[in-house]
Amino acid sequence: MFSTPNQESLIHDRALSFLARREHSAKELRDKLLKKFEEPEQIESVLHRLMDVGLQCDERFTELFVRHKTKTGKGPYVIRQLLLSNGIDSELISRYMDTSLAVSYTHLTLPTICSV
Repeated sequence: MFSTPNQESLIHDRALSFLARREHSAKELRDKLLKKFEEPEQIESVLHRLMDVGLQCDERFTELFVRHKTKTGKGPYVIRQLLLSNGIDSELISRYMDTSLAVSYTHLTLPTICSV
């Protein structure tokens, strides 16, 4: 299906609207856009432009996601599965899980250990 430059502009605007509310993984953003628009090539083009200028970043999404889910009490297994379902690469998950969770869970358990 041939789409117009105006259609790509609409896709871009919708993507920015999603990203203005919160970070999204590329997969999550792609899936949301595919529900609204039937132009996968245009969606990919928009996603690449957003990545190129730093408006969409899976690494930033992963860092914030791990931090948020850790603070809300989610465990490492649940966080890992949620990230995988959002299309995040296993290597990227491991990098943030190893550093963020080690610091966060140590911080959460120290007051309990010290209060004995």
